[in-house]
Amino acid sequence: MNRCTRVTFSGSSGADYQFEVYPLNAIFNDFAAVYMFTKRSEGADGEGRHTAVFIGESEELGARLSEQDVLKSVERYKFNCVCVYREDDEDLRAAAEADLRKRYKPKGNGRAHLLN
Repeated sequence: MNRCTRVTFSGSSGADYQFEVYPLNAIFNDFAAVYMFTKRSEGADGEGRHTAVFIGESEELGARLSEQDVLKSVERYKFNCVCVYREDDEDLRAAAEADLRKRYKPKGNGRAHLLN
């Protein structure tokens, strides 16, 4: 896995979560994490900006992402990064996912056809 950079996303609670950012073609081993598909673009200041498209969590990230029909979703939603926040504790992972979804309201969540 070749990580590109790190980015911090803040949840609706104000908690900060530091994510590792990877290209879409990254292959992951199995580990527990919250993951976010984002559309990365460059702002006027030259800094990268991430727009959350889908937020999920998994105890086995590698297996979870290999199940997804990512290419069809990329075409439809135009995301270009996978952001990963490692968290082993299932309750903390679920809380982080809910906190981030509440803040960012990603358009891909709640749509059965995304990543099915």
